[in-house]
Amino acid sequence: MNDFDLINDIEESIEESPEIQEFLSHLEGVDRLWRLTDLTAPNFFTLRPIDKGKISLIDILPAFINANSNINLFDFSFCHLVKNIRKWKLDNPDHLTNLVNSNCLYLVISEIVQRVRSDSSFREKISYIAITPGQESKPLSHLSHHWDLVYADPEYDKDEDLIELLMSCCELNPDASIRSEQYLEYIYQLELNTTFHTALTA
Repeated sequence: MNDFDLINDIEESIEESPEIQEFLSHLEGVDRLWRLTDLTAPNFFTLRPIDKGKISLIDILPAFINANSNINLFDFSFCHLVKNIRKWKLDNPDHLTNLVNSNCLYLVISEIVQRVRSDSSFREKISYIAITPGQESKPLSHLSHHWDLVYADPEYDKDEDLIELLMSCCELNPDASIRSEQYLEYIYQLELNTTFHTALTA
């Protein structure tokens, strides 16, 4: 019994490195970060030419989610990402091509925290995950904030081990097939409650 207590004391006395503490400090208070994905890309974390090593993520704020709790979480989030963030139009042929090849997922932050603490290769390949500076003052900042997941090397977006680790921390919309016209019409008919803040404070 004494030996067991000694082991526990040793484990509790081990402090996380400053690097881990810094990485995790950005994630405090966040449960999930959303990503709009391209079903035609090699994987859900592939960089676009304009991304320069950064993967876009969205923190949809809890009050906005709660104000739309009557809508399926994935439908609500997909609607917000394509209509309010990307501002795609259903009647634009180029936008429609993007829409039918898009899905959404979210990173489970508690899973990311576990990877950061337990897997050194994850920490070496991901520089940081943090809110993009200035988001609190952007239009619609009461709805969501833009975040960046930054690869230590842009080539890591092709690293199969890293992508597998990231995907193990994700929840993907169960409907991952090409979007049907009927589904997209449903999404664009949704009226999201974006004025909840005035109702809540009135």
